[in-house]
Amino acid sequence: MSPAESDPTPDEALSFDVSIGERACVISATGDIDITTAERLRTRLLELADEGHVNQVLAFEGDVFLDSVGLGALVSIRRRLHVLGGALVLACSNDVVLRLLRLTSLDKVVAVHPTVEEALDREFAG
Repeated sequence: MSPAESDPTPDEALSFDVSIGERACVISATGDIDITTAERLRTRLLELADEGHVNQVLAFEGDVFLDSVGLGALVSIRRRLHVLGGALVLACSNDVVLRLLRLTSLDKVVAVHPTVEEALDREFAG
């Protein structure tokens, strides 16, 4: 992986770091992904896709809050990456977020793995 790139406009609600790897781009997010922050995350991930990084692992680290707007952003990102021939994969072990993904059936549309390493190995091997 290349050196991590920090979110250029960090705020207290959401921070994320981007690492560009050979197999996929890993975005590590901490904080709230809600009505006030989801668009910033969506915009950044779509910028990465436009730069050619169409395989992305979004890792939810530490305390993460995800609301319906955040879920909508994930669906939007996933759709765009799919159109470009790539994929969005989640790395998450947060029980609250996992429960939300199951309740909304988003875990049926987006692959979810407990760690970044497992996500990379299972989804982007080779």
